[in-house]
Amino acid sequence: MRVLSLLFTGLEACTSSEVAPHAEQASSAATASTTAALATAIASFSAGAAPSSSGAAPSASPSGPSRRQLAVPLAPADQCDAAGALKPGAIRLHGVDAHDAAGFFAELYRANVVAIGEAEDPRGDACPGPCLSVDATAPTLADAARAAGLRASARGPLVLVGPAELPKARSRLPPGALIDFDLRRARSTKVAEILGDILKREVRGMPEGDVTLAVRGVSASEVLALMIDALGGTATVAADGSVTVSGGAATPLSPGAASCPSEGVQAPVALRCVDVADLRVAAVGQSGSGPPIALLTARTKEGVRFISARVRPGAEVGSSFVARRPEGEYAQHAKVVRIDCKGVELDTGARLGWQ
Repeated sequence: MRVLSLLFTGLEACTSSEVAPHAEQASSAATASTTAALATAIASFSAGAAPSSSGAAPSASPSGPSRRQLAVPLAPADQCDAAGALKPGAIRLHGVDAHDAAGFFAELYRANVVAIGEAEDPRGDACPGPCLSVDATAPTLADAARAAGLRASARGPLVLVGPAELPKARSRLPPGALIDFDLRRARSTKVAEILGDILKREVRGMPEGDVTLAVRGVSASEVLALMIDALGGTATVAADGSVTVSGGAATPLSPGAASCPSEGVQAPVALRCVDVADLRVAAVGQSGSGPPIALLTARTKEGVRFISARVRPGAEVGSSFVARRPEGEYAQHAKVVRIDCKGVELDTGARLGWQ
């Protein structure tokens, strides 16, 4: 039985004056402290724009950083068919950080993915960690991670995606409830607090770090144990059921987290409340016979990214406040009709530019 689902439903509409707060759906087994911890856990978003293909940061356009657009990198011919559609296994990432890439891979390959920490970033580009740009054919998640300069380490139903291999299992915890989590760059201490609430175990000593989770139907115990091991710790379960983490080291936290207007609202929901002109394509991919997916981003006026969401054809995105009702103006959304080598096409005929 799944006792907690950290996935959100869509809003019917967004008003022009504000985005209505959207609460998480949780079962009666989740406690009030879990809800409070969740609100904090999802509030960390990464900052900065992707670099250009030459490695230099793009200059701000007259209309502001939120409308910056880079030239679309040319896709190798073997990734696209004659009509420009993505061939199976084709992936394109343009200026994507490792945690966004991990979430994208989870969706594309239908895998349960955990991302922790960052690779060293000697260039000091705009991403927390290196900005990843990839044009490759990757039939599997492991192939995609390798093409992006990352590693994919499997343990049971989970895959750790990041700069380092997952160490040998040291932490073994009693079985726990199944969970659905979709969190991006949450603090490891807050995620551990949520998992502890689900498992009805206090968790002490969790090393600090950024954690991305994109998992469905997996054990909370397995997720917590993998996080502890990936951060270099070892878990000990006391007689009272509490979990103490010893050893381990904090990983760098993402700098410059955005103070975003949609804080507390899951990205796919907030994506519908952003001006279409401010949406950018960060990645596209096609895996097997399923539909292609895209990673879209949006930025504040200061250029800080506050939304990163994965979409498929049929998804509603963006808004222009033109639909009027007695109670006020409501958003009219565009719909994704095509995801291909060039990016994303909307039912309005417009194409979203690459970030």
